[in-house]
Amino acid sequence: MTQFVSTEWLAARLGSPDIAIVDGSWHLPPTGRKGATEYAASHIPGAVFFDIDVVSDHGSSLPHMVPTEAEFAKAASDLGISNDKTIVVYDQLGLFSGPRVRWMFQTFGASNVVLLEGGLPKWVAEGRPVTAEPSKPAPAVFHAAFKPAAVASRQDIQTALAKGVQVIDARPADR
Repeated sequence: MTQFVSTEWLAARLGSPDIAIVDGSWHLPPTGRKGATEYAASHIPGAVFFDIDVVSDHGSSLPHMVPTEAEFAKAASDLGISNDKTIVVYDQLGLFSGPRVRWMFQTFGASNVVLLEGGLPKWVAEGRPVTAEPSKPAPAVFHAAFKPAAVASRQDIQTALAKGVQVIDARPADR
């Protein structure tokens, strides 16, 4: 399975009922930017906004922990996304938060989730269409099937470190 699709590929399929386009933008708090605000101002036609601040475990003191299967299924369904669609994820920075959203969909059982190569910056630079019109996705049902192996616990990380496994964490120190 491919991890990326080109802007040309997506442009040729805009409006296809088999494609779900997802703006998965999130910005670090110090930037003062809000993904939802920027999505409302300009997004790829037909794209829906996936808010990782909302679709998370709010019972955890840690940010962006994965929600329950039921919560994820409801969020995806409410966005018009079903398991049989090709889900194309992008973000407003090119390649920042989109991979997290792709991982979440895969973690909950979506089998065909790809990233838009270059994200919204490349799409816009090529003069492709954007809109501020809210997307109105058709109703859908997403059947979530959580894959526990996709999530490492604190104990998993400690065990890996004790075995000499190199762990790379790209988050800021306070996260």
